[in-house]
Amino acid sequence: MSRLEIKALGGCREVGRAAIQLTAGDTRVLLDYGIKIRRRKPPLYPEEPDGKVNYVALTHAHLDHSGAIPLLMKKKPPKVLGIDLTREYTEILLWDSLRVAKKNSYEARYGEREILEFHRNYREVEYEHGVKLRGGIEIRALSAGHIPGSAMFYIRHRNKTILYTGDFNFIDTRLVEGMTLELPKVDVLIMETTYATRKHPPRSSQERELKQIIDETCSRRGTVIIPGFALARLEEISMVLYVAGTSWPVFMDGMARNIVKITLRYPNRVRDYRLLRQALSKINYVRDQKMRDKIAGSPSVVLTTSGMLEGGPVVYYVAKLHDSSESTVAIVGYQAEDTNGRRLIEERKLELSEGDLIDVNMQVRQLDFSAHTDVTGMKYLIKKTRPKAVLCVHGEEANKFASEIEDTYGTTSIAPKEGETLKI
Repeated sequence: MSRLEIKALGGCREVGRAAIQLTAGDTRVLLDYGIKIRRRKPPLYPEEPDGKVNYVALTHAHLDHSGAIPLLMKKKPPKVLGIDLTREYTEILLWDSLRVAKKNSYEARYGEREILEFHRNYREVEYEHGVKLRGGIEIRALSAGHIPGSAMFYIRHRNKTILYTGDFNFIDTRLVEGMTLELPKVDVLIMETTYATRKHPPRSSQERELKQIIDETCSRRGTVIIPGFALARLEEISMVLYVAGTSWPVFMDGMARNIVKITLRYPNRVRDYRLLRQALSKINYVRDQKMRDKIAGSPSVVLTTSGMLEGGPVVYYVAKLHDSSESTVAIVGYQAEDTNGRRLIEERKLELSEGDLIDVNMQVRQLDFSAHTDVTGMKYLIKKTRPKAVLCVHGEEANKFASEIEDTYGTTSIAPKEGETLKI
């Protein structure tokens, strides 16, 4: 009788490169297979699997969970299991990754053929519907509350059970409902720990603060630039501004325009479809550079990519307005190490090209609209699922949190290193 083996291929004591390998006999399943994006350099990839992969269970589309899947499509492509709109979201991000590689003059490790193979081998699954795989493995998607279509995976092999969270969130946001609370007890919990040492402020306080920042900035004839992730974040912010009754013009620029079209095709994947449509109907979509020139410097709000200021229209807006103390950059998302966004927060500088730094005299404000749970949510999940072992992944403080869990609950808790294996 084959035992179930868990191996960490990535996402070990860092945010990014999420990748867990499950092996039962000759059946191999990957739980996510993502990359870690670096500034103007090729991304970092997880370890290669130990052999042929039969299935990939994809929790959601963000590249730190999906970006390495095309590498698996070169020979004997595996089936990719995920929620319906996750396929469309992932494909648009993968195509954009090829564009970014070309722009930054490095070679992508996959091409158009591999993205098309991803499309052909994608198999839609639905929440709460179990799927039987080879090797006696059963898998079931559960709502994760992170972005539209995000999933956790509950896995059963013989009499052993695993819950892999991917990225998850308990609270309702304007865009999506929080994760399911109908959670089974499990033997092993594999959990993201992005915010393992932080508690998020109430969402309502962040919404009020954003409204105040906008009113103050626009009243002094400045422009509010809100960098955000194209996938989900800028849609949520557009809903926040609509509910708040923002009277200033709101513009949306960058890839978010295409993401919006996908989301609107899946009304059952958002919390309040009617509210989303109403909010988006009030948005002015930026068409060209001439329109950007006109907007920058006017009392208005610009929702634009990229979320970590690594590229996209946001670099243009901040560069043009960098000396405008009347204007504001409102950061609403996570800023990873070695990104323009982190540099802007810590040093008030922006890198336009390699080594070309400018001082930014705009107001810089950081708010917390995270789509990840915080330390309170992580501890609640542990109490709810009562695991025999916890694997802490996808977090810079994973090792510290694992020690805290073991000391507090007496539960075996590990922050695995890359390549580390656990047999159950």
